Amino acid sequence: MEIPVKVIKRKNLPALVGELCKKGARPMTVTLRTIKDLTKKQRIELNAAELIKIATHQVFLNFDYKAAVNRQLEREGKEANFKTKKSHYTHAEGDPRPIVRHRDDASKVYLQLKVESKLRELYLSPDGHVMDNAIIHGAIPATAKPKNQGVDKSIITMTPSLDSVVSIICDKVEYQVVE
Repeated sequence: MEIPVKVIKRKNLPALVGELCKKGARPMTVTLRTIKDLTKKQRIELNAAELIKIATHQVFLNFDYKAAVNRQLEREGKEANFKTKKSHYTHAEGDPRPIVRHRDDASKVYLQLKVESKLRELYLSPDGHVMDNAIIHGAIPATAKPKNQGVDKSIITMTPSLDSVVSIICDKVEYQVVE
C-alpha cells in the first residue's frame, strides 16, 4: 500500500514538525542526507574527498531526554537519578519543542531526535556511486555510545541540522522536503 506524499519547503519544516508534535512525543521515520568530510587517512583508504551518507531512522520527536533515561533505569531495576549535563543546544522562544538551536550560534537550527532504530544506511561517493558499507565501516570509526547514562541499553539521540532532512513519515503520510 502506497502512502500519500506531500512536498514541503525546507523553510516550512519547523512549522510542520511543531504541528506533528503538538500532542507530545511522536514516532516518525526520518531520512537524512549528510556530507562527511574525511581525514587524510580516510581519503586515501576510500579514494574520495568526502562521503554522502543517506540514512533512514525510526525516531521519536518531542521526547524528554532526562525522563527517557530515567524510565530506562527503572526498567533495569536501577535508581532513576539521571541528571543531564549542559547541552550544546537550546530551545529558542517561538520554536516548536523538537527544534533546537546551537548555544553559540542561534542561526544554526537542528532537530532533536531519539533514535529507536536505523532502518537503512547508504554511502555515496561525490560522483554518486554507491560505496561498499564494509569498506566504509572499516575506515570510519563507529559512533561512541553515551557514557554517563548508567543504563545497560543506551538511549541514543542525535541532533541533525534541519538542512539534512530529506523526508519525514508520520501518520502514514510522507513529507518530502525541497528547497
